[in-house]
Amino acid sequence: MFGLFITKMLFSLMIPDPAELRKQSDIWCLAMFICCLVSFVTGFTQKFLFGIIGENITLNIREKLYGALVKKNIGWFDNRENAPGVLNSVLASDV
Repeated sequence: MFGLFITKMLFSLMIPDPAELRKQSDIWCLAMFICCLVSFVTGFTQKFLFGIIGENITLNIREKLYGALVKKNIGWFDNRENAPGVLNSVLASDV
């Protein structure tokens, strides 16, 4: 869209009448400005919603992992690789 608007603006510069030149350049500059605003709003919305979705997925994975850890047999925690500090770092970093 930006390329199309820039091309139309360049072609409008070839108009010999100054009044018509001003009118056409105003139209295409306004179209370009509206396109930039739409691009800004959609880009911001996309990044904002992607962040929310990522946070929700991470929260669900952590809840399921914590639920699985709580349901383990008490003897499972006696192993060195299943110590509470190790499991805490797994919850914080791996998820």
